[in-house]
Amino acid sequence: MKPEDLYHRFVRWSEEDQCYIGYCPDLYEGGVCHGESEADTYARLCGIILDETEHRSANAETLAAMNETVDGLPRYPTAAEAKAALGFLPFGSVLAPGSGRTI
Repeated sequence: MKPEDLYHRFVRWSEEDQCYIGYCPDLYEGGVCHGESEADTYARLCGIILDETEHRSANAETLAAMNETVDGLPRYPTAAEAKAALGFLPFGSVLAPGSGRTI
């Protein structure tokens, strides 16, 4: 399994914004990216997650510990652990497509 495969991701339609919004709640708070089609938004989201995991690995930064287990079940990081590991990306941050960084 690749490191980026450990993180939940989903895309949903936003009536308010009239577009699809991509989410990765294990790494980011709030929407990560948006697009006109579900498939394109999901592809962009996957690219952002890949970039984030590669960036943090290259810089020896900690990623949320998704591969640990408790009683044989996946152990998901607490909100505090995820925020600390990621340097906390506040709600509404806009990510440059494919960069994994806030702008």
